[in-house]
Amino acid sequence: MVCMQSTPRTRLRAAGLVLTATAGAVAVLVIIGELFENLPSPLPGNWCDMSVISAVAVMLLGCSILCGEFQARVTRACGMIAAGLVLIMSAASLLGHLGTANPEAAQACSAAPDYRLDSMSDPAALWCGMFAVLMLISRSRSRSRSRSTMRDRTSTVLAVVLLLSAYVIVFAQVFAAPSLTTIGKSPTSAYVTVCVALLLTGWALLQVASGRWPAVTERTIAGSLLRQSLPFLLLVPVVVATLADRTVSWTGLSSAGVLTIAATLTSVILFILMLRVVAAVGRVEDELRERAHADAMTGLANSWSFGLLAGQLLSQARRLGAPVSVIFMDLDGLKAINDTHGHDAGSRAIADFAQVLSATARDGDLAARVGGDEFVLLVIADAGTAAGILARVRESIRALNAERDIPIQFSAGVASADPDLPIESLVRAADLRMYEEKERHRREGGSKITGIEARDHLQGE
Repeated sequence: MVCMQSTPRTRLRAAGLVLTATAGAVAVLVIIGELFENLPSPLPGNWCDMSVISAVAVMLLGCSILCGEFQARVTRACGMIAAGLVLIMSAASLLGHLGTANPEAAQACSAAPDYRLDSMSDPAALWCGMFAVLMLISRSRSRSRSRSTMRDRTSTVLAVVLLLSAYVIVFAQVFAAPSLTTIGKSPTSAYVTVCVALLLTGWALLQVASGRWPAVTERTIAGSLLRQSLPFLLLVPVVVATLADRTVSWTGLSSAGVLTIAATLTSVILFILMLRVVAAVGRVEDELRERAHADAMTGLANSWSFGLLAGQLLSQARRLGAPVSVIFMDLDGLKAINDTHGHDAGSRAIADFAQVLSATARDGDLAARVGGDEFVLLVIADAGTAAGILARVRESIRALNAERDIPIQFSAGVASADPDLPIESLVRAADLRMYEEKERHRREGGSKITGIEARDHLQGE
């Protein structure tokens, strides 16, 4: 039994859950304040000026995000239903506002009771509707790799649009530019803006924690550069806008409008430039990795590259919600082969075993030589599937031994766990299983190679 250790992803997940729960709690307090008008407002300022329908939409979006963190079909279905309800509410609100074409009707609509769907402002309805679509797209399942890629790209584009719109509203509130916070006849509520920003940030953190956008958390040059640039992406636009406020008196726009546009455009430009830098560094890293990752004798990944590539495979497993397994293999009697038949014979045994391992591994599996006679196969699969892969390796070795003068024998251990377990702990557990089998071989005189039972796999907690 291996204890779960705190990792950057677990901390990101905790932060995402806290932000999502905070937005949901604000919405619940607004609803309680409307239902019980005699109670003092638990929120500062005019937070309870947010309409009940907007608060309900925020609460449902929070529930949709939280339900998506569970793998059970029932909870995931509840999250999809919550997002669908928000989409229906937003569409009904926008359609209701389209029917108020004259100022008198619009004023009457704005004075409507908070319990009517059209009490939600146009900006709030647009934001909540787009967020609901984002939830429905990101939580959808697809077995096709191309459709899955399209789903991820679409949800990323929608998230960027929401983030940029929130960024514009925040700057407009800071620089007092009401013309940029109004859609049609409806001004944007600062309270809805804050709640949607909390939900969007919480959702993004949970996506990163689940393995999406791995450049944010990976210990690479590109990831480090991106993390270090984030404070500048937030501070530089504010500085630029403050300086521009003193030099834009000659323009036809109001100073507040120019400040808002300047800050937003500066952020977009800096972000694009940073992405170009990250892409350039990433290409350099890929080239260096391609040159240094392969073991010279076998062509498999070496120990250094195994540590890098294992992180990517674990991220993929987190997104799929699937377990991972490590098969640790060690050649038996390699020293005796070297001493008796020469090092060339030992090298051929290593190369032949690596060729069998590479041919047996599935697409997406990670095979590596991590020591002189030690090999590791990392797979996205449970212990039973990993045991089946190991059985195919043994069968291939038996067939190969029929053609060799010097037979190849090996011991192996299987460990399986959730992808949140550190890869070092998983490899160590498989290594221990391998030594258990090796000791059994020694007690039996090494006459027969047998596999580890699937029930002996490690369950990480």
